[in-house]
Amino acid sequence: MVKSKLFGIASSVAPRKPRPHRSIAIYQTRELVDDLAQDTIIISKLQNDSKKLRPVIMNEPTPLTAPPSAPAREPITCHVLDLTTGRPASSVSVSLNLLRPLGPSAPLTAVTSSDGRINHWSGEAGSSLSQIFANLAEHDDGEMLWSLKFDTGAYFGESKTFFPEVEVKFFVNAKDGHYHVPLLLGPWSYTTYRGS
Repeated sequence: MVKSKLFGIASSVAPRKPRPHRSIAIYQTRELVDDLAQDTIIISKLQNDSKKLRPVIMNEPTPLTAPPSAPAREPITCHVLDLTTGRPASSVSVSLNLLRPLGPSAPLTAVTSSDGRINHWSGEAGSSLSQIFANLAEHDDGEMLWSLKFDTGAYFGESKTFFPEVEVKFFVNAKDGHYHVPLLLGPWSYTTYRGS
């Protein structure tokens, strides 16, 4: 029984116990996962027809495996968001050109996915973006000037936008790894920045 300090009334509510620290809970969860991997696992399934729980015993423990690894991402990626709808801009054609030191290069091209992203580029010349980065990282200081061109006229319609094409030029050091260039796009304005 706890006496309320505010009203001086006795209450049957028990005081709350302090919660364990998060790192303890994570440690206990890891121990539990390890134990489950070593012991026989009992899984209860809900049968749809009778709505009763029925234990199912599995003789072999289910091995814990890492999720399949995603393909290596390109050194330069981009993301386009349509500010008029507040949603990703899908099907925007984008070209990527190396301007310096060896450029202008043949363009690498891609089209934004349903979530407005470009994670992989294709080119006619045969060398990939990763190969270009690897080659330039070995020479001089590895600094490059790149250009991203977004075909905004085709996305909005030629007469429905002030910018038929948005070009973003940016410096890259091949030794720094990954560069992400988001574009927040409207028919009358755009904003860009270096993302992560």
